[in-house]
Amino acid sequence: SLVSIEIPEGVTEIENYAFEGCNSLKSINVDANNKNYMSENGILFNKDKTKLVRFPAQKEDIKEYQIPICISIIGETAFEGCSSLTTIEIPEGVTYIGSYAFEGCSSLTDIEIPESVIYIGDGAFEGCSSLIDIKIPESVTYIRYETFSGCSSLTNIEIPEGVTTIEK
Repeated sequence: SLVSIEIPEGVTEIENYAFEGCNSLKSINVDANNKNYMSENGILFNKDKTKLVRFPAQKEDIKEYQIPICISIIGETAFEGCSSLTTIEIPEGVTYIGSYAFEGCSSLTDIEIPESVIYIGDGAFEGCSSLIDIKIPESVTYIRYETFSGCSSLTNIEIPEGVTTIEK
Protein backbone atom coordinates (compact mmCIF):
# COMPACT_ATOMS: atom_id res chain seq x y z
CA SER A 1 0.00 0.00 0.00
CA LEU A 2 3.02 2.32 -0.30
CA VAL A 3 1.84 5.29 -2.43
CA SER A 4 4.78 7.71 -2.45
CA ILE A 5 8.45 7.76 -1.57
CA GLU A 6 10.57 10.75 -0.56
CA ILE A 7 14.30 10.15 -1.12
CA PRO A 8 16.46 12.48 0.95
CA GLU A 9 19.69 14.24 0.02
CA GLY A 10 21.93 11.67 1.73
CA VAL A 11 20.87 8.55 -0.18
CA THR A 12 23.89 7.46 -2.24
CA GLU A 13 22.73 4.09 -3.59
CA ILE A 14 19.45 2.45 -4.51
CA GLU A 15 20.04 -1.21 -5.30
CA ASN A 16 18.29 -3.28 -7.96
CA TYR A 17 14.82 -4.49 -6.95
CA ALA A 18 14.57 -1.86 -4.16
CA PHE A 19 10.95 -1.10 -5.06
CA GLU A 20 9.96 -4.56 -6.31
CA GLY A 21 6.33 -5.32 -5.52
CA CYS A 22 5.47 -1.68 -4.73
CA ASN A 23 2.49 -1.86 -7.06
CA SER A 24 0.51 0.97 -5.40
CA LEU A 25 3.29 3.51 -5.90
CA LYS A 26 2.18 6.77 -7.55
CA SER A 27 5.27 8.96 -7.18
CA ILE A 28 8.91 9.01 -6.18
CA ASN A 29 10.38 12.37 -5.22
CA VAL A 30 14.07 13.03 -4.68
CA ASP A 31 15.56 15.93 -2.73
CA ALA A 32 17.02 18.41 -5.23
CA ASN A 33 20.38 18.29 -3.39
CA ASN A 34 20.80 14.52 -3.83
CA LYS A 35 24.06 13.93 -5.73
CA ASN A 36 23.13 10.52 -7.19
CA TYR A 37 19.41 10.54 -8.02
CA MET A 38 16.71 12.82 -9.36
CA SER A 39 13.01 12.61 -10.05
CA GLU A 40 10.97 14.17 -12.78
CA ASN A 41 7.18 14.03 -12.74
CA GLY A 42 7.43 11.43 -9.94
CA ILE A 43 9.70 9.11 -11.99
CA LEU A 44 13.08 8.07 -10.53
CA PHE A 45 16.30 8.49 -12.56
CA ASN A 46 19.99 8.52 -11.75
CA LYS A 47 21.38 12.05 -11.41
CA ASP A 48 22.78 12.35 -14.96
CA LYS A 49 19.50 10.91 -16.30
CA THR A 50 21.07 8.04 -18.24
CA LYS A 51 19.26 5.34 -16.26
CA LEU A 52 15.52 5.06 -15.63
CA VAL A 53 15.44 3.46 -12.18
CA ARG A 54 11.70 3.25 -11.43
CA PHE A 55 8.44 4.32 -13.02
CA PRO A 56 5.70 4.27 -10.34
CA ALA A 57 3.33 1.37 -11.01
CA GLN A 58 0.15 3.37 -10.39
CA LYS A 59 1.07 6.57 -12.19
CA GLU A 60 -2.55 7.05 -13.29
CA ASP A 61 -2.09 10.11 -15.44
CA ILE A 62 0.07 8.29 -18.00
CA LYS A 63 -1.13 5.47 -20.30
CA GLU A 64 1.55 5.97 -22.95
CA TYR A 65 5.12 6.81 -22.03
CA GLN A 66 8.03 7.91 -24.17
CA ILE A 67 11.31 7.20 -22.41
CA PRO A 68 13.56 10.29 -22.61
CA ILE A 69 16.21 10.15 -25.35
CA CYS A 70 19.03 10.63 -22.81
CA ILE A 71 18.34 7.20 -21.25
CA SER A 72 20.71 4.33 -22.08
CA ILE A 73 19.73 1.92 -19.29
CA ILE A 74 16.27 0.73 -18.25
CA GLY A 75 16.84 -0.64 -14.75
CA GLU A 76 15.76 -3.91 -13.20
CA THR A 77 12.00 -3.85 -12.44
CA ALA A 78 11.83 -0.27 -13.78
CA PHE A 79 8.24 -0.63 -15.02
CA GLU A 80 7.25 -3.68 -12.95
CA GLY A 81 3.51 -3.80 -12.26
CA CYS A 82 2.64 -0.79 -14.45
CA SER A 83 -0.65 -2.39 -15.41
CA SER A 84 -2.20 0.78 -16.89
CA LEU A 85 0.56 1.52 -19.42
CA THR A 86 -0.48 0.52 -22.95
CA THR A 87 2.47 1.86 -24.95
CA ILE A 88 6.11 2.47 -24.07
CA GLU A 89 8.47 4.07 -26.58
CA ILE A 90 12.10 3.10 -26.11
CA PRO A 91 14.46 5.53 -27.85
CA GLU A 92 17.45 4.62 -29.99
CA GLY A 93 20.43 4.83 -27.65
CA VAL A 94 19.05 2.48 -24.98
CA THR A 95 21.52 -0.42 -24.79
CA TYR A 96 20.36 -2.28 -21.69
CA ILE A 97 16.93 -3.51 -20.56
CA GLY A 98 17.19 -4.87 -17.02
CA SER A 99 15.72 -8.07 -15.67
CA TYR A 100 11.95 -7.94 -15.12
CA ALA A 101 11.95 -4.36 -16.46
CA PHE A 102 8.40 -4.65 -17.82
CA GLU A 103 7.16 -7.55 -15.69
CA GLY A 104 3.41 -7.40 -15.09
CA CYS A 105 2.69 -4.62 -17.59
CA SER A 106 -0.52 -6.43 -18.40
CA SER A 107 -2.03 -3.68 -20.60
CA LEU A 108 1.11 -3.17 -22.66
CA THR A 109 0.20 -3.84 -26.29
CA ASP A 110 2.92 -1.94 -28.11
CA ILE A 111 6.66 -1.79 -27.54
CA GLU A 112 9.44 -1.51 -30.08
CA ILE A 113 12.96 -2.46 -29.09
CA PRO A 114 15.53 -0.28 -30.90
CA GLU A 115 18.61 -1.66 -32.66
CA SER A 116 20.85 -0.07 -30.02
CA VAL A 117 19.72 -2.63 -27.39
CA ILE A 118 22.33 -5.34 -26.83
CA TYR A 119 21.07 -6.81 -23.55
CA ILE A 120 17.58 -7.86 -22.45
CA GLY A 121 17.48 -9.29 -18.91
CA ASP A 122 15.69 -12.30 -17.45
CA GLY A 123 11.90 -12.07 -17.49
CA ALA A 124 12.02 -8.61 -19.08
CA PHE A 125 8.51 -8.94 -20.52
CA GLU A 126 7.16 -11.58 -18.13
CA GLY A 127 3.41 -11.24 -17.61
CA CYS A 128 2.86 -8.75 -20.44
CA SER A 129 -0.36 -10.57 -21.23
CA SER A 130 -1.64 -8.05 -23.82
CA LEU A 131 1.58 -7.92 -25.87
CA ILE A 132 0.82 -9.28 -29.33
CA ASP A 133 3.92 -8.78 -31.45
CA ILE A 134 7.60 -8.14 -30.71
CA LYS A 135 10.74 -7.93 -32.80
CA ILE A 136 14.11 -8.64 -31.21
CA PRO A 137 16.78 -6.35 -32.72
CA GLU A 138 19.78 -7.74 -34.62
CA SER A 139 22.06 -6.47 -31.84
CA VAL A 140 20.72 -9.07 -29.35
CA THR A 141 22.43 -12.48 -29.45
CA TYR A 142 21.08 -14.09 -26.27
CA ILE A 143 17.47 -14.41 -25.12
CA ARG A 144 17.45 -14.91 -21.39
CA TYR A 145 15.40 -16.92 -18.92
CA GLU A 146 11.61 -16.40 -19.09
CA THR A 147 11.87 -13.27 -21.22
CA PHE A 148 8.32 -13.79 -22.54
CA SER A 149 6.82 -15.99 -19.82
CA GLY A 150 3.11 -15.30 -19.35
CA CYS A 151 2.76 -13.32 -22.59
CA SER A 152 -0.49 -15.13 -23.34
CA SER A 153 -1.53 -12.88 -26.28
CA LEU A 154 1.83 -13.02 -28.04
CA THR A 155 1.30 -14.32 -31.56
CA ASN A 156 4.56 -13.26 -33.23
CA ILE A 157 8.19 -12.98 -32.12
CA GLU A 158 10.83 -12.06 -34.68
CA ILE A 159 14.16 -13.54 -33.62
CA PRO A 160 17.23 -12.36 -35.53
CA GLU A 161 19.68 -14.77 -37.14
CA GLY A 162 22.45 -13.76 -34.74
CA VAL A 163 20.70 -15.16 -31.65
CA THR A 164 22.77 -18.13 -30.47
CA THR A 165 20.95 -19.04 -27.24
CA ILE A 166 17.34 -19.03 -26.10
CA GLU A 167 16.94 -19.96 -22.44
CA LYS A 168 13.88 -21.48 -20.75
